[in-house]
Amino acid sequence: AGKLGYASAGALADFIIVDMVAEAASGDKSPKEAIERATKRAERYYKV
Repeated sequence: AGKLGYASAGALADFIIVDMVAEAASGDKSPKEAIERATKRAERYYKV
């Protein structure tokens, strides 16, 4: 998983994973689209 820190706290507070699963499960986005969106959102916290 990794160390807890500001990046992980921010990502959790922004509900990135929760939103990704909800978008895919509801059919709002395809699983691939939901993953791509979550990746872009996470990059704000994890400067990759």
